[in-house]
Amino acid sequence: MSGASRYSFDDISVMVIEGDLFFRSLYTSIFRRLGAQKEMFSDTSDALSYMLKTNVDIIMTEYRSKPLDGISFIKHVRRNLPEPLRYIPIIMLTSHSEFDIIETARDAGVTEFLAKPIAPKTLIDRLFYTIDRPRPFVLGEEYTGPERRRHDDSQYDGFQRRLLPKSFDEPSSCPDGLRKESFRSVGTHQISTKASPLVT
Repeated sequence: MSGASRYSFDDISVMVIEGDLFFRSLYTSIFRRLGAQKEMFSDTSDALSYMLKTNVDIIMTEYRSKPLDGISFIKHVRRNLPEPLRYIPIIMLTSHSEFDIIETARDAGVTEFLAKPIAPKTLIDRLFYTIDRPRPFVLGEEYTGPERRRHDDSQYDGFQRRLLPKSFDEPSSCPDGLRKESFRSVGTHQISTKASPLVT
């Protein structure tokens, strides 16, 4: 985790929805080493209640979460929660990485997608990528969520680029230009400065 040591996560709050005790323990260990604030939930009901009363900067949710599955949870956040909660970046975690699931998650408004089993470095790289490269937010009748197109990943040519839609290209390395203020701008405090809605 040498790359992680260059950045401060002290003010970053991560909420994780994961029913599996092993993965909750894994994520707890990773976030403890990063210094990030973390809240672990085994179901979406408690997570939603927590979101409404506490600041959350990034969400990680399992595809098979309960009582709302991951897709339904993302749709609920994007379409039903008040601003600025609907803008929070959401990373989906799942051992089911079939193309139709990835496409459904993308269309629900997920920010990033990670297939289990997840190596700590892969998770950290994806967190950095999400933080450092916030995408504009789209508010529309048919879709609400981060813009599904990317314009800056042409240099990456790993196997996931060939397997996944462009919206879920795997970053080849941790971005060197991480700035915590970039992330805070798409969190719940300064969302309007970086993620101003694109009304369609």
